[in-house]
Amino acid sequence: MSFAGEHLLFRPIAWESGVVEVGRCYSRREIHDRLGGSLRSYLPTVGGKVVCACVTREINPGAPLTILVGNGPVIERSAKAFAALATPVPVFIKRDDHEWEYVSDFRAHPY
Repeated sequence: MSFAGEHLLFRPIAWESGVVEVGRCYSRREIHDRLGGSLRSYLPTVGGKVVCACVTREINPGAPLTILVGNGPVIERSAKAFAALATPVPVFIKRDDHEWEYVSDFRAHPY
């Protein structure tokens, strides 16, 4: 099954990771330094595990509750890995150049 063009739906989780603060903005470098993963991917991974989601409202107007899955093998593989996670991950929304606001920890759920 291909995830291309599909949606990932999220549920907010009551607890927070403690590594980042709700409402605070971080650069992608700061996110990388705290959580690891790619500086560019919207679903950065470490060892095949998604460590956070970094999305824009231009591409994902329903974010953070709905995130669109793009095309390509790396994107689809990351989306499948994220959908399979039982644990929540921090979600960041881009607010400005080099400013990604941490909104909460979320977990993907079936729809």
